[in-house]
This record gives sequence, structure tokens and C-alpha cells, in this order.
Amino acid sequence: MARRRRNKISAFRLQDNSWCYDDAMLKQEAIDFFSNLYTVEGQPPGPFPGRGYFLSISRPNFERLQRQVLRCKYRVGDGIPDTINRHNCSFIWKSLMKVWEDLKGSVCWKVGNDQNIRFWHDCWIPHIGPLINFCTNPNVIDNDVRLCAMVDEYGRWDWPQFRSYVDDTVAMHIVAMKPPVPHNNADGYMWRWSKKGNFNIADTFGALSQASNNPTDDKWNWA
Repeated sequence: MARRRRNKISAFRLQDNSWCYDDAMLKQEAIDFFSNLYTVEGQPPGPFPGRGYFLSISRPNFERLQRQVLRCKYRVGDGIPDTINRHNCSFIWKSLMKVWEDLKGSVCWKVGNDQNIRFWHDCWIPHIGPLINFCTNPNVIDNDVRLCAMVDEYGRWDWPQFRSYVDDTVAMHIVAMKPPVPHNNADGYMWRWSKKGNFNIADTFGALSQASNNPTDDKWNWA
């Protein structure tokens, strides 16, 4: 294997204007140079002098800013997009496109103040998924109605608006869910297959394995 020798420092002028060619001394001079590059002469060791001149950011705000940057970079709007199909995208993005339906179905809304959750089409009940899959008459419902619109003035579920469109089993799941409250924290996300809402390989594998034991991808067909 040939090593690159371009841009290699073979000599260094010392403070006494003499030239140093010794590798060990060159290494030490380079370390000293970068160690003193951002130090103030005569100041004892301690925090960087510029510390405190910049506004600090809390961990939740940092994570929120991080999400906003990633959404802008990849042109993904609010919420969980129905599709992430792109042309001329990277290999990683193409891989995500192939499993997006499974990934999207594994992410569930964590109900807070309800600024983003759609009652019928978003997954906000972890055990059953989107309610549209159980709607008895999907042609007459409002597909974009928000969760907060299904709550009455007393903060309880407004059953007359949707009870006739779901069976008793689904209604029991809705009863177990707390309605959104305006002064709660913002809506968040949780991993649907984990009890604590965090991603867990073992729980996810077990849930997806039970859902389908017959892989459709040709790469698994070894017969």
C-alpha cells in the first residue's frame, strides 16, 4: 500500500530561526502550536474565555431545533409523512423508502395538546393503529378532522360524533385513552411496539414477526 507523502511537513522553523528536521521534535512542536492557538497568554488554565458570551440552549429545545433542521434539510413537513419517495436520492434514503410503510406503522403519536393529530388517519392508539382501518363507513367521515374536534366542552370524548362508525372493541380502546388537553405539552412520538415508548429491537422483532411470518421479499426465498 502506497502512502501519500504530499502536504507532509518535513521541516519546521523554530523560534530561534533554526530549522528542525527531527520527527519527534516536529510532532511536539505541532502539538504545542495547536495547544496554544486558542489560549490567552498569562491566563491560568480553566474554562474557555468566550464561555458565557453565547446563549445556552436546553436539551428539549436543542432536540426540537435538531428536528427542525433535519425536516428542512430533507424537505419533510410536520407530522409523519405518508410517503418519502424522492428521485435521485442517496442509497440510505432509497433503503428507507422500501421500509417506510413498516416504519410509519411503528411510530405512534403521544397525545398532548393535539396540534397535529388526525383522529382517523394517524396512529394515536398504540394497540390498534389508525382508526380508519376499523371505520364502518369511511365514505362519510371527515378525513382531516383533528383529535381536539372530537372532545366536548367539558374535556371528554364527544361520542355522538364518531360512536356510530366504530364497533364496541374499538370504542373500548378509545375509552382507555385520555383526551387531549390544551395546556398539556406538545404532541410527541413514541415507538408503538415498546411498553415505554422507546425503540427496542427485541419488542419490535417480536411484534412484526407475529404480524407476518411469510416474507414477501424474493431475497428470503431460498427454495
